[in-house]
This record gives sequence, C-alpha cells and structure tokens, in this order.
Amino acid sequence: MSYVKWDGIRHNVDSIYKATIIAAQRAVEIAEAMANQTIVSSQKPTTLAIREVEQGKLSYKLLK
Repeated sequence: MSYVKWDGIRHNVDSIYKATIIAAQRAVEIAEAMANQTIVSSQKPTTLAIREVEQGKLSYKLLK
C-alpha cells in the first residue's frame, strides 16, 4: 500500500476530498487504458493517479 502525505498534495488541491475524487476518476481512466494496453505499468492505477495529483499533473474544474 502506498502512503501519501497530505503536504505533498495540499499545494495542488485545497481539499482532501477533492483530491480523493480527482485521483479516483483518474484511476478509472488509467485502469481502462491498462486494459487496452495503452498504458503499461507495474504499479496499480490508484498509485499512479495519486502520484499524478502529487506532481500537479492533473487539473480540475468545479461545476456549479
């Protein structure tokens, strides 16, 4: 299991709940890409998604 420090995510996303939703949605996209063999990795989709959130590779837009 991967341990994630909130400090690593806080500068990219202002809420842990938003970060969780963003990472979960990205993990689904990664899992689908892995099934189609578009992405090849030994890491789990959730780990890859969390790392992308930490690195600031993902952006989000709030809907009203």
